[in-house]
Amino acid sequence: MVKKVALVIFSVLALLGAFLPIASGGNFYVNISHLKGLAYLLYAIPLILLVLSVVNIYKDVKYIKIWFISTSILGLLILLYSTVVSINTINYIIRSIPSAKPGLGAYLMGLGFLGVFGLNL
Repeated sequence: MVKKVALVIFSVLALLGAFLPIASGGNFYVNISHLKGLAYLLYAIPLILLVLSVVNIYKDVKYIKIWFISTSILGLLILLYSTVVSINTINYIIRSIPSAKPGLGAYLMGLGFLGVFGLNL
């Protein structure tokens, strides 16, 4: 039961991270809404993980580990791509001293995705 509650907590962390900046540098920041394409999936993937983890508490699903692992790996890959694009965007805007770093949203989503992945190995 503790593992199932931890999955909910990691999913909520990933969902909270989706609404925080992915990258920041100086006075600039980039959210998921500033990016286009695959980055919008970073709103849906933590929500899918949250729904799966809540369903996992109340009902046994046959291949739930495969769903958790594949969804968290997909989320990590899209998060890495979006973070790199965000950092490059900020560095292009600043140009003088490139100093963009991953933001709190990237760290929270990464922690959430890795936590879900680690609990299902």
